[in-house]
Amino acid sequence: MAERKVVKFPKGSSDTDVANGGGGGHNDGMEARVAKLEAIAETTRDKIAGVETRLAVIEKTMATKADVSEVKAYVSEAKNSIIIWVVSAIILAQVVPGIIKAFRPDPPAAPQMIMVAPPAAAPVAQAPQKK
Repeated sequence: MAERKVVKFPKGSSDTDVANGGGGGHNDGMEARVAKLEAIAETTRDKIAGVETRLAVIEKTMATKADVSEVKAYVSEAKNSIIIWVVSAIILAQVVPGIIKAFRPDPPAAPQMIMVAPPAAAPVAQAPQKK
């Protein structure tokens, strides 16, 4: 522990005069200082009264433990519901196209083109050549 250091007041201070009953009876503006402290105390009392009023309003509207636990249960239920919806949507997005493909009738076969070669050209008779 830290040691406590005691310092004595020097002789001739006002504290010594008061302890010995001296001081000559002067209050050095004590009434003005007390009046100032009383004014501060009055404004402080008004401010504390305002704080107490606001605190009373806050306490009336403040959530209780039951309210908080009710909200926690609601959030938990909502979270579970969202998870179920997301998982269901993912599964459906993967499964539905396969089901549609499995039950879709095969498209009709495209008509086949038959290529027919043009008939061979008949040899052209050459006219006799004149000599």
